[in-house]
Amino acid sequence: VSPHHVGNPFISIAKRDAGFDNIEREMKDTIAWMLKKAGGRPSYIVASNHDDMLSRWILREDWRQDPGNAAFYLETALHMARSAKMAEGGAQYLDPFGYWIERLKPKGAQVRALRRNESLTIADIECSLHGDRGPSGARGSRVNLRRIGARTIIGHSHSPGIEEGCYQTGTMSRLNLEYNDGPSGWMHTHCSIDAFGKRHLHTFIQGRFCIK
Repeated sequence: VSPHHVGNPFISIAKRDAGFDNIEREMKDTIAWMLKKAGGRPSYIVASNHDDMLSRWILREDWRQDPGNAAFYLETALHMARSAKMAEGGAQYLDPFGYWIERLKPKGAQVRALRRNESLTIADIECSLHGDRGPSGARGSRVNLRRIGARTIIGHSHSPGIEEGCYQTGTMSRLNLEYNDGPSGWMHTHCSIDAFGKRHLHTFIQGRFCIK
């Protein structure tokens, strides 16, 4: 459902031939992957522009032009429509990605998708920010999230870094993708929080973050 692929028939052909054009199956595969990685530990999915792609697909596409995904589209749109209401801040409706996480995960599974603006603090560090959105509706970055009154860990840019109170991770994707030609600062970098509440960036080089 990537908006970056809209209007490109050749990418659509490649997806179809590789079996990458079934959205419901991809949701189920995503949940299975998360459950495997969680290993029974409480795990959280931070709301982000990645998850928003499902909602953007519902708003953008005509289900009649995609028979293979029509049933999943219509069921998703129906639940979004039934949840739509006016609140104090304006219209709101459910996030379809979070809805399907809750709907498809096994009973008792400790994996949960955070809502936008829902806080998650660990050792007084705000961990609920992906980094795509900044203060007061601005586009996010570690520069404008470095002084928001709390220490933070974000992702989003695929390039790690530290800017005062903000630590930024890298990516878990492949480093060479169809859209990132040229020099790149992307790295496989995670962030941990130790027992003293200190943050650490761990960069994996050829699959390892330490030498033998």
